[in-house]
Amino acid sequence: MATKQQQAIERRYQAERERHRQFEAVADRLRALAPKALDVLERALDQTGDPKRAEAAALAVLRATGLGDLSKPTAPSRQILELQASLGDLDDEDDE
Repeated sequence: MATKQQQAIERRYQAERERHRQFEAVADRLRALAPKALDVLERALDQTGDPKRAEAAALAVLRATGLGDLSKPTAPSRQILELQASLGDLDDEDDE
């Protein structure tokens, strides 16, 4: 039978793992949009007139694909959570 602390570690690990999986899925979707965003940016830059809206949207997508300051979270680690728990740094609360 798992101790209360082990159960808290497992809950935290599973929650962090799910958050990491969701982030990766979003990042994959954004990367898939990068070619379209480049096309929009290229057309906007080549066209005469005021392409500011198209440029802003294209640049937002490109920044979100990793060409800006977006950094992804690290993968969760049971060992780190266990170490945090042993140091008393792990809250014993249910994670969403």
